[in-house]
Amino acid sequence: MDATAGTLSPLGAPPTIESTVVPVSPRVSPQRAWYERHRSAIEAGTHEGPPAISPLILPTTVFDGGLRLELPSFEVELAEFEIHSRDATVMHLPHAGILLAGDTVEDTVTYVSEPDRLEAHIGELERMRGLGAGTILPNHGSREIIQGGGYAPTLIDATQQYVRNLLGTASDPSELHLDLRAFVGEELGAGWISWFEPYERVHQSNLAAVRTA
Repeated sequence: MDATAGTLSPLGAPPTIESTVVPVSPRVSPQRAWYERHRSAIEAGTHEGPPAISPLILPTTVFDGGLRLELPSFEVELAEFEIHSRDATVMHLPHAGILLAGDTVEDTVTYVSEPDRLEAHIGELERMRGLGAGTILPNHGSREIIQGGGYAPTLIDATQQYVRNLLGTASDPSELHLDLRAFVGEELGAGWISWFEPYERVHQSNLAAVRTA
């Protein structure tokens, strides 16, 4: 398991929620029922591998598409995107121009978990750019860049280009032999992403996933 969203615990006064929301129950939330079935394995770290998520705290409210939370001094926008997975959620802080991007973008490259949906991911990345955030903080990235203030929106550009190039390998098998540094050489040169050698294995896994999709 990579990450699981839990119950929001805001600081100060309870937030004002402006959206159509539904109280969670197994009847209306198949996802919650799924997590309940696998709770023991998730908390033990044996479902899809470590790390263990213990205790597993499930949400008390679900939403469709987006949810705006009004806290005492600022707003938080939660938005769903089909990027990396069908159920990705990002957190946008419009007052600060910051996007907490989760797993939707990564540095050096994204991990492909749903190769049959890559075309949709490209369009959804463009839609996410439309949020207008000037700073992106991903789950996986350079410690130095994040501590220095975060990534520019060009991280979205780099991710889109990588996904397009991956799709291109289906019709041009010769590109399958390129290593990651060569595959993303243009984006590295532009400073949109940084080099982290362990992502070479991720890249090879992505190539194999596209080849067999």
